[in-house]
Amino acid sequence: MVYHGVRDDRAEVTFQGRKYRYQIHHVLDFDPTRKRMSTVIEDEEGDIFLLVKGAETAILDRCTTGDVDIVERHVIDYAMVSSFEPTFLISLYANLKIHIDSNSVSY
Repeated sequence: MVYHGVRDDRAEVTFQGRKYRYQIHHVLDFDPTRKRMSTVIEDEEGDIFLLVKGAETAILDRCTTGDVDIVERHVIDYAMVSSFEPTFLISLYANLKIHIDSNSVSY
């Protein structure tokens, strides 16, 4: 994914060769208590999503679908790798994308 910046009040990214444009409605900055940040975006079709990025401990417990077990195994594997290489800091993040009914949103 390549972030191109903001143009005409929309964030632009390229992912797998395709350009996407999003309007950013609200950002909750990273908070050490929440261990995550959240952003409400709207795509060009008018669909609204909540994107969440944070520590796996803050995200995985909130997942209701997907391969949580596989992600947890990766977390353990990477944690073991980092214990052998103390000079490297490995940050593990999980991402969550939630579609929001635009009829129920207010800012």
